[in-house]
Amino acid sequence: MHNVAYTHNKVLSCYQAYLSYRTALLKVHLFNEYFTALLNSNFDVRDRQRRYLEYLEDTGVTIFPVDVNASNNWFLFEEGGIRLPLQYGRSIDRGELEDILRERSEHGPFASLMDFMERTFERIAMKTVISLIEDGVFDADGLERGELIGICADFYEGGGKVGFFTKVPKKPVVQRKQKPPTPQISLFDEE
Repeated sequence: MHNVAYTHNKVLSCYQAYLSYRTALLKVHLFNEYFTALLNSNFDVRDRQRRYLEYLEDTGVTIFPVDVNASNNWFLFEEGGIRLPLQYGRSIDRGELEDILRERSEHGPFASLMDFMERTFERIAMKTVISLIEDGVFDADGLERGELIGICADFYEGGGKVGFFTKVPKKPVVQRKQKPPTPQISLFDEE
């Protein structure tokens, strides 16, 4: 029995050495690709992601920001760096994320925030669009995030029919006249 335990340790140590060698080889020759795969394999562990991204920034790797037309649902290797995924900042409903990616793949890239909202109005909630704006997904539009949030709110409150320079008309408040109370004392008033 002693011989089996000794053999097992030798096999295990050989396999660990082989795995370490392969990992080191990938890290040296395919650095960005290796760390993209590492970030994706630890996708749900935010603390590890943060540490890996800090390490990558320290080594000089470019971390591309989230973009509605370039990001996907995973970290992506791009020439010269790594692209953050759409749901990096906050959690987006998986169904809404798939709707965004499907719309982009079927009908091409989004031209602006307004184009995005017009194409995804029925499927994406206003809360999700606002969280995407706050995460910087639409920073390429050239407008401040506060302006973009205002445009989004006007669009959704107007039922999807608001342009950049129009406002949603306020519904007039209708004052109903109240009837004066009746002097009836009981249900079967006898008079």
